[in-house]
Amino acid sequence: MKLRHLVLTLAIAASGVVASGAPDEAVAASSTADPDHPFSDPVWLPLREPARISCATTNCPGPYHGYDALDLVGDRGDPIYAAGAGVFHIGGISPGCSTTAASRGTWVWIDHGPAGSTRYHHLDTITATEGQLVTPGTQIGTMGNSGDLVPCEVNYLHFEVRDSENDVIKRPISTLRACVGSSTVDLPQSLGYPTWDDVEAQAHYTPTSDNSCLPNSWSDTPDRPPSVSIDPGVGSMEIGIPSRPAGVDDVRVRLQLFHPSVGEYGTITEQPAATSQSTVEFDDLLENREYRAMVSFHNSAGWSAWSTPVADRTGFLPHTPSFRESDSSHTTVGYKWYRGTNSDADYTVAIRRASGTSWGAWSYTDVPSTDLHYRFRGLEPGTKYQVTVRARNEFGVSDWAAYHTISTLCSGPCPESARIITSMRPARFADSRNEPTIDGTHRNTGRRAGGSVWEIAVAARAGVPSSATAAVVNLTVLNGSSAGYATVYPCGSRPNASSVNYVPGSIEPNEVIAKLSPTGSICVFTLTAADVVVDVVGYITDSPYQPLTPTRFADSRDEPTFDGQARARGPIASGSMWEIQIAG
Repeated sequence: MKLRHLVLTLAIAASGVVASGAPDEAVAASSTADPDHPFSDPVWLPLREPARISCATTNCPGPYHGYDALDLVGDRGDPIYAAGAGVFHIGGISPGCSTTAASRGTWVWIDHGPAGSTRYHHLDTITATEGQLVTPGTQIGTMGNSGDLVPCEVNYLHFEVRDSENDVIKRPISTLRACVGSSTVDLPQSLGYPTWDDVEAQAHYTPTSDNSCLPNSWSDTPDRPPSVSIDPGVGSMEIGIPSRPAGVDDVRVRLQLFHPSVGEYGTITEQPAATSQSTVEFDDLLENREYRAMVSFHNSAGWSAWSTPVADRTGFLPHTPSFRESDSSHTTVGYKWYRGTNSDADYTVAIRRASGTSWGAWSYTDVPSTDLHYRFRGLEPGTKYQVTVRARNEFGVSDWAAYHTISTLCSGPCPESARIITSMRPARFADSRNEPTIDGTHRNTGRRAGGSVWEIAVAARAGVPSSATAAVVNLTVLNGSSAGYATVYPCGSRPNASSVNYVPGSIEPNEVIAKLSPTGSICVFTLTAADVVVDVVGYITDSPYQPLTPTRFADSRDEPTFDGQARARGPIASGSMWEIQIAG
């Protein structure tokens, strides 16, 4: 923000250069960092020279921050110190004034571990280095006005406390200590105000202070804790906390998500733990993703270093397998499936036998993850069965796959219950001419136009059940305007296949076992104008027969097939044989 104060110094663009200087003995003693004890709470005033207390959260007449921060107005070049022990980072170097909107200018931040992070904006120079361990006795920069709006007439420090590792969440700035003479002074309480936002803006100054009361050692925080343990669950992790040493009054557990696209951990989540708590549960995590966990202990001196991270993956329930294909013999049923999409898993297959109009009990068999097939043996000939499969891993099981009905082969004539096709009294379902149909629908449309598609309802008509998956159709094409073909298919995308070919003046019938669409209909495509008649003589419901969308497997002409094979070999010579691969 831009501050409007009368000052006697002339604004000069911040250099952004790291300054140097020999620290005095008091600074040297209090600024010695300990790599094994890198953190302390950020509770020390970052200035030693007096500064006018300006805006906090809402104590300015406007404009004001509207968030937790503190502006301290001083002179250019006033030294700025770390508010607590931690790891120093350079946020950005941007000297000079801003001509559009106020920015951070040259700024730095310090990671104080679980105690959060502190930010220092509008610096003139930076006097610490990236990654340096600092303490409240370490000078990290000098006050300036970089990033402020022109004419940049005010030198000030914009100070913030945020959540962990430069997080966007700002924390209220609590009491800050200063060394005045031989005493420790608490601010702003020593000025008669309970919080910084209660201070009357521009009316008070921080005191002249030094480093005399800073601790001589920053090694009194707890030792680095042992590593945590991780017990992953489905989209969750239970973190085991190691034993706490004496004097620990707080515990913080951190979890970070690994981002494979950038090869780094991020997305920090932290939870506190009560003194008697031995585990912390993190829920609502992404399934089957890598996280790492660590812990820090707190005592009266501050927070410990984070424990060595431990990584693991969250659990997941396996996805449901899907049916691939089946086959049967007199006494066996073969069943194959596709694995779920999220990972390998073991499987359990199940089979049950038809018993009259109901089904018997399921029988279960476990199958290893390496097998995506199973053959049920010792079955009764000419009998209908249902089979299914589900995946399982250490975290649980998937749903069962859709039940698949199949009959074993008959030793003699098959009983009605094992039949594949149910025959029915022939019924006319469609006629483009002015002729009757079974229920008066799908008739008298006139000759079907060339290139047109006619959708004809089949299921739930004339005794065909709504559960039918295919129908036995007599397709007749007549009165063709020119040579062409007709294709029967389960609607949707039209396949490159023909069900019958016709020429002008001919009447061309053909029987087709036609797969039904999800709504129980078939579609008839005619290449050239012609009349179309559709009779249904049977249907298929549950059976080992698997209806497919028509697919062109072979064409001796220079025309496409579905996979580019078995094509363009020229006319088939009389008496010759052409072997065409179908299975697989």
